[in-house]
Amino acid sequence: MAFNTSVWFVDGGHLVEQDRVVLDSEKRLEDWIAADLSLLGEEFLLIDRQTRTTGGPLDILAMDADGQLVIAELKRDRTPREVVAQVLDYASWIRERSPREIDEIIRRRTGKSLAEAFLEKFDFDLPEGACKSHRMIIVAAELDDSSERIIRYLQDEHDIDINAVFFSVYKVAGQEMLVRAWLADPVETQERAVHREQAPWSGIWYVNHTIDRDWEIRRQYGFITAGGAPKYYQPLRHLKVGDTLVVYQKKAGYLGVGTVRSESVPADEFKLTDGRSLAAIAPDIRGKADNHGERVVGVDWLKTVPVGEAKTFASAFANQNVVCKLRHGPTLEFLRSQFGFPTTRPDAGGTPRH
Repeated sequence: MAFNTSVWFVDGGHLVEQDRVVLDSEKRLEDWIAADLSLLGEEFLLIDRQTRTTGGPLDILAMDADGQLVIAELKRDRTPREVVAQVLDYASWIRERSPREIDEIIRRRTGKSLAEAFLEKFDFDLPEGACKSHRMIIVAAELDDSSERIIRYLQDEHDIDINAVFFSVYKVAGQEMLVRAWLADPVETQERAVHREQAPWSGIWYVNHTIDRDWEIRRQYGFITAGGAPKYYQPLRHLKVGDTLVVYQKKAGYLGVGTVRSESVPADEFKLTDGRSLAAIAPDIRGKADNHGERVVGVDWLKTVPVGEAKTFASAFANQNVVCKLRHGPTLEFLRSQFGFPTTRPDAGGTPRH
């Protein structure tokens, strides 16, 4: 079934469907994405635009915080087989590029090395094994049945990390509005993809705690938060009751380990363990269901430390994503020694170690 989007405005008790307009130039869309790669669902480092390959110019070449290369290609007016074949051709070309060649590409564009640009973008060092795997994203205004069928086949049958993202333009009261939708959840698609270099998931979630939030009140009362925009708070939905998580703060280290007590809700709906609202102890942490304020996840802490005593080591795993799956073996062993939790759990495909 061909994928498309529709938008309705609520007018009193009625829904008014909005007219979609044709984007006057797909270069505008490419320029928007290149200027803000988070339109593709997460923060990326831009490596190059219109990269010359043996199969033609690759629209956007980027890198994610795990060091994976990201191929983003606009569909334009190509047929389904053409656009899927094109992105696979680019992927086959990227697979043969060495880290040194990727370094040369970004140096030509920015004058900086890959390591320098990565550190500047993500504020931590380029991971070991960077450039060894890649992801593919097809950018389209809409997708036909054939393209969707091919992409889902590659995802489901071959565990290939390929996805499609749709951008539709609507005009309301003379103002253009851009709407985004994914063919498949990008987090689930990435997790299904099997990379030879990637270890099995430990069953432990990695969660970022930002320096502008008060860690002491969160460790004292048992919760974590994220907010400000959907791309920051929506990843909290992956945390389910009973899950184990570790908390990391940039430029400090790991702050604690706990289990999820309650799943993500707007801050104004969150209850402490004694039944009080969050406003009773932190009136500045606010968020309603219909805005972009803070979302809160309840946590039963197993062990925590103050920011000044954060635990880390030279090659510890770090990632800018609010929530991601922790797979890095040395980091898991380090955290186990510091916080004393099992490195795997049965439903994550491993054998618990205590």
